[in-house]
Amino acid sequence: MRSLSLPTPYAVGPVNVHVVTAEPLTIIDAGVNTVDAENALKLGFASKGLYLESVERILITHGHPDHYGLVPTIRQISGAEAHMSDAEIARLTDDSVPFEMGRLLLEVGFPVELLKDMAERERRLHRVHQVAQLECHPVKDGDVFEFRDFMLVAIALPGHTGGHLGYFEPASGTLFGGDTLLPHVSPNPLLEPEGESPVQRRRSLKQYLESLDKLEALDINIVYPGHGPVITDPKSIVRYMREHHARRLDVVCECLAGEGKSPYQVSKELYPSVNGYDHFLAVSEVIGHLDVLVEEKRAVSEVREDGVEYFSSA
Repeated sequence: MRSLSLPTPYAVGPVNVHVVTAEPLTIIDAGVNTVDAENALKLGFASKGLYLESVERILITHGHPDHYGLVPTIRQISGAEAHMSDAEIARLTDDSVPFEMGRLLLEVGFPVELLKDMAERERRLHRVHQVAQLECHPVKDGDVFEFRDFMLVAIALPGHTGGHLGYFEPASGTLFGGDTLLPHVSPNPLLEPEGESPVQRRRSLKQYLESLDKLEALDINIVYPGHGPVITDPKSIVRYMREHHARRLDVVCECLAGEGKSPYQVSKELYPSVNGYDHFLAVSEVIGHLDVLVEEKRAVSEVREDGVEYFSSA
């Protein structure tokens, strides 16, 4: 097994591409669709005596451009088959998702001006985010990917995204975890649509905490994450993530005193200095925690005449 660190244009920093050298040669995640990342991937393969032409399979943990971006390039070079969860494929290819995302953001108080800025950002990054040539095979929880002497099992780990997958090798307790467990930062539980008519928002933090339950039930010894160094004590990271979100739930709850606030208002209170796309990350973080607070009966919500949902202490 080899790991390559590829540059990204995002604040999270470099992304890991993990290369399983056993037959069939498989890579897990693919980097972002930029010239710098493509060059780093090619140089990384060459430095380890490997050939991109030999890649037979690409396993994607989730549908973010720093993880799937170079799939079309690698497929063109090698003819490899790419695999991603059916839920992530649907989110990336459904033309209604951007509209539903905009509606959900307006319902949590996101200003129209910021929504327009996000749309403009997506337009500028169209090449980086393009999905037309992905051609991924759908993967479901429990699907098995065979190698000569072992197997990887796809494990549904929703939270950061709704269709996030990990790939687990039971015999050694090795997990390729994507952005579910990171050594240096808590994965953001992103706001996403879920369900059918009327479309609801995904209960992202609740899903993430349930995924932590699933990880605790597995005998995991080592995690190869989507970003940062290898995690050799995954139980301590799981414990830290639980403690982090418990503290954040208390902080968010303390912001709700008074007549009620929209998630965007709470995000501005907690993260007053964010700019650009970070407004979306901040409000995603807040609404994930607010939904858990409502479920725990520590908060209540109401949709007012402006169509925005407001939260207050229970």
